[in-house]
Amino acid sequence: MQKPSNALNRISFATWIGAAAALVCLGSGAGDSRAAPVSPQIWLGGVDPVVRSSMDPNGASDFMDLFEAKAPWERAASQVKVFQASTQFFSKAPDDMLRRLFEDLNRRHIAVALGALMLSGDGQCGFGIEGYSAPRQMLAIAKRISKLGGTLSYVAMDGPLMGGHFYSGPRACRSSVEAIAREVADKIKQMRSVFPSLQVGEIEPLGITEPPDWSKTLVEWTQAYKSAVGEPMAFVHFDVQWRGPWAPQLRDLESRLRADGTRVGVVYNGFGADKTDQEWVQHAEEHFNLLERDHSLVPEDVIIQTWNRHPVHFLPENQPGTLTNLVISYATKRGTAR
Repeated sequence: MQKPSNALNRISFATWIGAAAALVCLGSGAGDSRAAPVSPQIWLGGVDPVVRSSMDPNGASDFMDLFEAKAPWERAASQVKVFQASTQFFSKAPDDMLRRLFEDLNRRHIAVALGALMLSGDGQCGFGIEGYSAPRQMLAIAKRISKLGGTLSYVAMDGPLMGGHFYSGPRACRSSVEAIAREVADKIKQMRSVFPSLQVGEIEPLGITEPPDWSKTLVEWTQAYKSAVGEPMAFVHFDVQWRGPWAPQLRDLESRLRADGTRVGVVYNGFGADKTDQEWVQHAEEHFNLLERDHSLVPEDVIIQTWNRHPVHFLPENQPGTLTNLVISYATKRGTAR
């Protein structure tokens, strides 16, 4: 998630205690209601040049090297179904950069996803808060993508519940879930005037202990969304606080969301404090191995993505510590690597 606020980065002492409960829950053996083993759909994303320049003005990025004809990620690319980039990138990147991305992803049969800032506030609240952008920015992005020859297949709303309802810091809107749903529904209608088949879901945190009613309110929010939009969310992707009580929360929310026809996804990542690419990737591997010990928790969508300074490198796929190498590591674990 794109994180200008610290709403999702606070981990209380209770959250650390909750990690032990998560590990116990992994061994509890709750049944899997799915009829067949899951073959997860892999999404790939990372820090694009626009966001990287704001994080580190002098930092280098090989993000655009992914879209060269002979870029060294053929094996990884064959596993990736969706590539996600930020609102900032689709708004500010030069036209030729976007055309190159669209042409190459189309050649590789990889769909495009937007990490979308779908809330706008009322002019008095929301500025600089996670999940917020200008009132017509999402429509402008959809039109720009279409004009430059791209097809937008997915919108992953960036934390509308946490940023729009729960965040209580400066300029907080503290909107009701119903108000958020109505605003989101209007933005979706605008974007579907350009891309009628657009699938919409969201990214929200998991494994947090504050607010205490997080899971209950998230379910209420998905139902408010369903009422306002006229359909359930296509997916919910969880940005997991790995030292928190994520396992019991995931088990509970997976069953509730799947009952409504919503795909469940998990972002497999490292920690923001990791000092090297290798350290971040090692932690990401530990996280997917830990979660998938229990096959009932295996998500439908697996998101290999960083919002942190590391990993800096996407390429090459045969170099440990790169994001494309992490894709291959995960696909190898699942037995799908070619």
